[in-house]
Amino acid sequence: MSTDENGNILKAGPIMVPLQGFLLALSFLTRLPVKVKYAGDPAVWKWSTAFYPLCGIILGIFALLPLFIAAVVTPPSISLRIILITPFIYVALLQWFTRMLHFDGFCDCCDAFTAMSVSKERRLEIMKDPHVGSSAVGGAILLLLGKTTALYLLITTNSFISDNVAALILPLIAIPAFARFAIVCLAAIGTYPRKTGTGAFIVGNVSFLSLFIAAITVIPIFWLIFKYFSIYTMLLCFFVTAFGIFYWKIKSGHKIGGVTGDVLGACCETTEFAIALAFLIA
Repeated sequence: MSTDENGNILKAGPIMVPLQGFLLALSFLTRLPVKVKYAGDPAVWKWSTAFYPLCGIILGIFALLPLFIAAVVTPPSISLRIILITPFIYVALLQWFTRMLHFDGFCDCCDAFTAMSVSKERRLEIMKDPHVGSSAVGGAILLLLGKTTALYLLITTNSFISDNVAALILPLIAIPAFARFAIVCLAAIGTYPRKTGTGAFIVGNVSFLSLFIAAITVIPIFWLIFKYFSIYTMLLCFFVTAFGIFYWKIKSGHKIGGVTGDVLGACCETTEFAIALAFLIA
């Protein structure tokens, strides 16, 4: 956190806040080596949420590069082999590019929310505990296996029934983009149950402008889904995203009294899986 010579947190000017917010979003959500001068400014954190879906698009582009190379560059004899292992590569790259930030939150929620007969305060303590429980291990296995299987079926089906590259690439960009948009929406309607924490910078502090910019970012993706797939696919993607947001809002409110950073991560991970299923089902 950057401070001046007197130890005060550096504040970004009105013109610099949006740019610093974008850089903070990249630095926080990805591995990209981005330096943020005003990382301690609350205004920069508020603006950063506006760019979460854009960061999701960037993550999706990086993660789908092996599939794009296979579909466009390599001959069929090689591309088929790459396509068959792309789901694993895609899931692995998403986790690597995000430093397993959201995955860690999902695992913490699995341990805390499945604990029997404990108070909300104890669940919050479990979420802070660095040790991994059996619920986290089981949930992690099911999540990764479910994602990989759904993507395998989606990619192989599309590659055999369609020669349209957009039908292969669009879902892999939409998955992380919609999941990051879900984070923004959940943070906007959530309340933070602790006095301090990283999540306190954004939970309950998402401005209407940031939410609007985030929505504007994903609207073109919805339109492309309608164009290259169907209106039913578009509506199903919208429904599962909304369902994930309200599920975690209600679930976390009941279990721990609000939304933490771990809950935002869990919402992101499960929304990715839900979007993959939506494309597969529709």
